[in-house]
Amino acid sequence: DRIELQTEGFEKYKKLEELGKGRFGTVFRVEKDGQPFAGKVIKCIRAQDREKAKSEIEILTLVQGHEKLVQILAAYQLNREIVIITEL
Repeated sequence: DRIELQTEGFEKYKKLEELGKGRFGTVFRVEKDGQPFAGKVIKCIRAQDREKAKSEIEILTLVQGHEKLVQILAAYQLNREIVIITEL
């Protein structure tokens, strides 16, 4: 199933500790209803950043169901950030 960027709903997640940081974003442990997930926060200052984030969402959607890869669960468009929620 295709994952669409949502503008509402991320407020239901509680951001916990940082798990890692890279050139393209920062990954946090997040929690929703007591369940742990990973939330990758991607700063989208330039249009190019937004396109890269959307491309990552598309790729993660294409590999849904592969047992060796983390599964994407949701994606949120915030002000100048995109947050990708995956399994932890």
